[in-house]
Amino acid sequence: MGEPQVDEAHDPGARVRALCNVGSSVDIDANIPAKRYFRSGLEIIRMANVYYDEGELESAFILYSKFISLFVEKLPKHPGYKDKALHQDKIKNRKKLEDVFPKAEEVKKRLRKRYEQQLEVWLEHERERLAAIAREEELERQRQEEEWKKLEEERKKKEETDRERRDYEFAKALQEEESFLESEKEKYRQLELKKQEELKKQQELEKAKELAKQADQLSVNDQDRNAAGIAAGIGTAGVSSVGIGGALPNVSATVSPGLPAARPATAPPMGGFNAYNAVSPSVINAYSPNFMSTDVKPLPTPLPPIGTSSTKGILKDSSYSNDTTIVPQQPPPVDRSLKVDRSTKPTIVPEITNTTTNQYGLRHVVVPQDLMVKFLNLAMPNTNRNVETCAILAGKLAQNAFQITHVIVPKQSGTSDSCTTLNEEDIFDYQDNHDLITLGWIHTHPSQTAFLSSVDLHTHCSYQLMMPEAIAIVCAPKHKETGIFMLTPGHGLDLIASCRETGFHPHPKHPPLFEECGHVTLTNSKSVIVADLRH
Repeated sequence: MGEPQVDEAHDPGARVRALCNVGSSVDIDANIPAKRYFRSGLEIIRMANVYYDEGELESAFILYSKFISLFVEKLPKHPGYKDKALHQDKIKNRKKLEDVFPKAEEVKKRLRKRYEQQLEVWLEHERERLAAIAREEELERQRQEEEWKKLEEERKKKEETDRERRDYEFAKALQEEESFLESEKEKYRQLELKKQEELKKQQELEKAKELAKQADQLSVNDQDRNAAGIAAGIGTAGVSSVGIGGALPNVSATVSPGLPAARPATAPPMGGFNAYNAVSPSVINAYSPNFMSTDVKPLPTPLPPIGTSSTKGILKDSSYSNDTTIVPQQPPPVDRSLKVDRSTKPTIVPEITNTTTNQYGLRHVVVPQDLMVKFLNLAMPNTNRNVETCAILAGKLAQNAFQITHVIVPKQSGTSDSCTTLNEEDIFDYQDNHDLITLGWIHTHPSQTAFLSSVDLHTHCSYQLMMPEAIAIVCAPKHKETGIFMLTPGHGLDLIASCRETGFHPHPKHPPLFEECGHVTLTNSKSVIVADLRH
């Protein structure tokens, strides 16, 4: 058994490089002001520090890498990067980079050490797993060999049993055939004896008839001679040597000319045929035309040997042989291919959103239910005047989920269908002082339903580009509706980001450009803080 092969999912160097690749995948949109990226960079550092403190080193390293890539490689290519108004932002950012570089390097080393330790554990487990597989394969091989041996023994035993049965049936059939032949021979011998006896009786009868006829003829001749003698000389002195009262001649020793001599009873039949020389029914059939007319039954057809479909007689079947060679079968092959279950291996890049179950894999955003109530109460004066009110949603990152903790109401100007924030620096200062992350925005529709207008779509686009989990809450108090929306990833977000029109303008409606958020969780918490910066 060889050493386990280390793939990219377990190689420490490959895993670190994969995290770097994720961190460097930052795109810059020239339509978003460069200052917004500087603000986003600060929030990236805040989130990275949270992950660092919680021990989520992969997520922290990705965000540190994203920050470095954004401000070292990507943002300097932005058209507005050379704007003099960004001078202070650049100075602050340069100091942040001086802190981030060593921290990112430290996290990288810690990650590599962790991955090396994980690799050792994985290798040990893999060795044990492979050893277990090898043991199982060996046991399976032994089991198959034992099973094969058992099957082979059963096969040989069956063949031996079949051979013995065939031998027995062959011997039995041979004996039956020999008995049948002996029986037929005996029947034929008895038949021939019977014929000889009948022939002897017939010959004796014919002989008796002939003798009787001869005797009658002699008697007639004697009578004729006597009559002639009487007529010639009655009273003569010379009397015939055979008188009326004299003895008859010995006719048994007299053979009439022209008659064949009688054969003794033990003589063989005429024609030279000897029944005792009969060997087979074929000979009998050839020399005895009346043989099959007797009660003798024809020879039965012997059973063919087992394993052949031949209908020939057993004595004439040349396919049977007692010297059959048994060729043992080969044992079934053992599948030694190693099929490693890869479904449980860790991914190359650990997902930051590994605790989410929503459609897009976004981190959860927890929204207190009293947030909308407090905001509507604050916006009621504007709502009564049919003027929109807007605010920034900010919060914290903890355990890979966002918690909205603050509603920041900036200075603003509004109309019945629009709202524009003023003095954004006040918002940034408040967020920096409270270490808050921007998670979206909220605004009212005093007289309309809850939806995202074309202007709202463009407003939210910049939020969602900076933070994929950013949400847009729309409150429609007149219709008692509240919607929590996001641009559809892969369509609405791309379409609005590429749109260069301003003000209210139409967009394609199909497929939808926005949808209700599936990564938002409402809670009964009443801890949300409303920060009104208008006064």
